[in-house]
Amino acid sequence: MKEAGIKGKLTTTQQSPNKSVVKMEIPAIGEIAQGIDCEIAWEASVISGTRTLAGEEKNEMMRRFKFAADADWKEIYKSVKTVGAEKVGETDTWVVEIKAKDSANTQTKYFDKKSNLLVQSKMQIDEPDRSHCGRNDFRGFS
Repeated sequence: MKEAGIKGKLTTTQQSPNKSVVKMEIPAIGEIAQGIDCEIAWEASVISGTRTLAGEEKNEMMRRFKFAADADWKEIYKSVKTVGAEKVGETDTWVVEIKAKDSANTQTKYFDKKSNLLVQSKMQIDEPDRSHCGRNDFRGFS
């Protein structure tokens, strides 16, 4: 998180067909882990505790962590549209709006015009109000 001056370690582990864990180790904050295990999406962090995700929040994570999602994009998204060009830092990018089949939200991705690699991604995640909830069971895989 360059803009905030925060550095840390990010580790991603995936196993086909549908298991994935992302761990972020951030000094002075601690570890934040998110993942999917078959049909279960979960999060464990020092900020929000350990919980099982549901609804739009679960759907978004299942899309984001799907193994080989880029190869199966036609199964996940109902529309993919290039809407313009924009600079991201010093990089000239194509701006692509993506709508998933199971979400009303639009995701915007920025692809380098020269390499076609993803440079930046923006998405809205609608999280439920959890102020009344306790902690849920931790889910992971071995």
